[in-house]
Amino acid sequence: MKKLFYLIVLILCVGCGKDTTLREGDIIFQTEVNEESKAWRNLTGSDITHCGIIVKKDDGSYHVLHMHHNMMLTPLGSFINHGFKNKYSVARVTDKEIKIDFKKYMGSDKDYQLRLNNDSYYNAELVYHIYKEDFGIELCTPRPLCEYNIDSTFVGYYIHPQQPIVTPYDLYVSPKVRTIQSHYEKDAK
Repeated sequence: MKKLFYLIVLILCVGCGKDTTLREGDIIFQTEVNEESKAWRNLTGSDITHCGIIVKKDDGSYHVLHMHHNMMLTPLGSFINHGFKNKYSVARVTDKEIKIDFKKYMGSDKDYQLRLNNDSYYNAELVYHIYKEDFGIELCTPRPLCEYNIDSTFVGYYIHPQQPIVTPYDLYVSPKVRTIQSHYEKDAK
């Protein structure tokens, strides 16, 4: 009887479970421990301070395209291990198979001014740009910096309070993404 119970539970879990298998194009979020992440946390009030987009290389291995000090293509495991307590969350935008042309972003400069629509990127801008420009999906509406907690210390550069930005947390809470894996105890806010 016990075996039958476990078999039924297994069938129900498999039958109504969501697909948590990683795919190219999934967005990975994490908490980092550095000054830039501290600034994002102060700005948004969220532990979601860094993000990138998962790509699948020709050899089948998964990597994360993300902007750190420069554009990086980091093996997925290394990216996860770099986050605070290895916590991360993965979200999916579409169930369609997509291919990220990651090579065209390699060599891009870091956008310390947080200006959208230029040839340099910060972490959330990269993900936002790829979906908007390459797939026609605007994940969220950029908001003026003044709508965030700009009383906090952000970056050492002047950024106009009306300048629109996108944060990792804006992408994380976007109604256009759905979480498929999360290794946070609660909502990461």
